[in-house]
Amino acid sequence: MFQAAIAANFYEDLSEHNVCPSILKDKIILYFSNIIDNKNFWCYEDIFYFGLITQLLDARHLHGFSLKLLEYIEKNPIDSKVWNELAINALLNADFSLMKKDLKKAEELYNRLDILEAIDNYAELIIRKKFLESLIQYLKNNSNVEIFFLFRCLDFLDLTNMKLDFESAFLQIKKIYNK
Repeated sequence: MFQAAIAANFYEDLSEHNVCPSILKDKIILYFSNIIDNKNFWCYEDIFYFGLITQLLDARHLHGFSLKLLEYIEKNPIDSKVWNELAINALLNADFSLMKKDLKKAEELYNRLDILEAIDNYAELIIRKKFLESLIQYLKNNSNVEIFFLFRCLDFLDLTNMKLDFESAFLQIKKIYNK
């Protein structure tokens, strides 16, 4: 199930064409709903899969599942660096996917991410979070100054692949919001 969902997620993200059958989306929603109903206990695989299928979920489910994952992390501090990075990446992916669907929910989730102190330990995650902040600012006040400043910093740091990913994401957001 998740192999098909992950493939559909990436295809939709890159092509903007939804090829995921609604029955698969329903199964994914049921899967994550069961996690939440089961005392909101997330195992490593759950977090891993969630981070890779965020594009497939509608804004309401994506927002709700993200908040529940964040709640789980708050109540159950993750000692493993790998798990912690995975969880933060999943939430950043969710926030970007939410941005494509519902800016208000994306901004709310972004503001809640500040409570994750562990993010300070991961430079790449800090940069990704800064990029999300820049996108939110761009959508709220139509200023791309912060985004282009970040692009110049990535050039300076020779982080070419990250810059290309961010440029692609920025173009997606511009297209979605007709800016």
